Amino acid sequence: MQKLLCLCGLVLGLGLTGAPALSQSNLADLQAGAEASLVAGEPTQTAALAEQMLAQDPDSYPALFLLAVAQSELGQDAASAKTAARAYDVAPDEQSRLQAARLVARGRGRLNQFVRAEFWLRRAANNISSEEDAQAVVTEYVRITAANPLSVQLNGSIAPSDNVNNGSDDGILEFEGIPLTFLLPEDRRALSGVEYFGSVQLAYRLSEDETQRTSLNAAMSGQAYTLSSEARGLLDSSPNADIRSVTGNDFSTFLAQIGASHTRKTLSPLGPVTFGFNLGSYWSGGNRIVDFSDLIVSHTIPVNNRAFYSIRGSVRDQNVLTDALVDTLTYDLSGSFSSALPNNDKIQLTLTSRKNEAGPESSYTEYSSEVSYEFAQPVLGTRWSSSLELGYRNYRVFTTTLDGRRDHFVTIGANTVFEDIRYFGFSPSLDVSATRTSSNAEEVESSALQIRFGIVSNF
Repeated sequence: MQKLLCLCGLVLGLGLTGAPALSQSNLADLQAGAEASLVAGEPTQTAALAEQMLAQDPDSYPALFLLAVAQSELGQDAASAKTAARAYDVAPDEQSRLQAARLVARGRGRLNQFVRAEFWLRRAANNISSEEDAQAVVTEYVRITAANPLSVQLNGSIAPSDNVNNGSDDGILEFEGIPLTFLLPEDRRALSGVEYFGSVQLAYRLSEDETQRTSLNAAMSGQAYTLSSEARGLLDSSPNADIRSVTGNDFSTFLAQIGASHTRKTLSPLGPVTFGFNLGSYWSGGNRIVDFSDLIVSHTIPVNNRAFYSIRGSVRDQNVLTDALVDTLTYDLSGSFSSALPNNDKIQLTLTSRKNEAGPESSYTEYSSEVSYEFAQPVLGTRWSSSLELGYRNYRVFTTTLDGRRDHFVTIGANTVFEDIRYFGFSPSLDVSATRTSSNAEEVESSALQIRFGIVSNF
């Protein structure tokens, strides 16, 4: 606490603003006495002197801040948080607002009001003026979130795309061995437009000790679309009235799920093992079409404090609610290696396999590999990362081919975060990705270029 008191002494060298001229001397004497009492470990005397200052000037930042610190020292955390919030409102500069917001967060954290504490630390992030300030706020935020049993992650983005519906590039349907060519319906061709994405993930820690951690979780995510005038023109040209009535809402999706996870830290000598399950539903075009359940097992294997392996396996049992689809069992297995390099850049390599059992013409196996790279050093106030994914998908039987379907796909992406622009601890981000799928079934060949504008947390 002595360190905080010394910091307070530095912060309060503000001068007295807004006080009547005849009371300046008296206010200065009261402030000096209050500061001296605080450093001497007499918070009751500090509070009394600060109250006298407020009687003369109710909007005195030094008086409010001194009173809030004294109340904090006396264990009056609710009063301290309220007083510090008042100090924030009248603070004369960025540094004063920063210290007031941190003091509010301190009081709310002591009261176990963790969400309100996190809010005030994000508010404090608006007033940082140095890397030292930023590090102090981040450290406090990490401490508060570690104590908070509830964690919330929010994501949102807007993404213009030349293929929002993952439609066919050329719109041609051919049956292998039959010299006939058909045009795909307009709503199955590549349609350009804008995607709007939002998600929220919640986790509540039920218990945690040296050997285990148990949590409940919930998640919701949704995607909505508006079609470009070009896509609208293509749909309007269809002779089919149902296709002419198609809008971006017909491609919208929504997912909601709840579940639980349990981590055992001593089950394996190699590292923690996590077991989980989820129950959820999936909507498309406003219609609920799928209910699903997941069983998940993952194992993290630390190599050292800069690298680790991770293995994850899952099974999804998917029950459909529409005649257009079939029930599905999906088995996923993935392994990854992540490491921080000597220059503090980060690299991750992931290998994934999937087996999808969904009837003769919908069953497939898939294999993919992805490498991602994150640069540690910012470039002109931006932080960069990139990724490359290669994959292969095989259908044993497919409608339009004689010997199944074989897809090859590649995705290249780059992401930048504009760290020099910050608000409430968030910064804007720009993600550019290009995907190309080639296949012996030409009607599923597609490509998409997407530019995604979003926000990411600095904490």
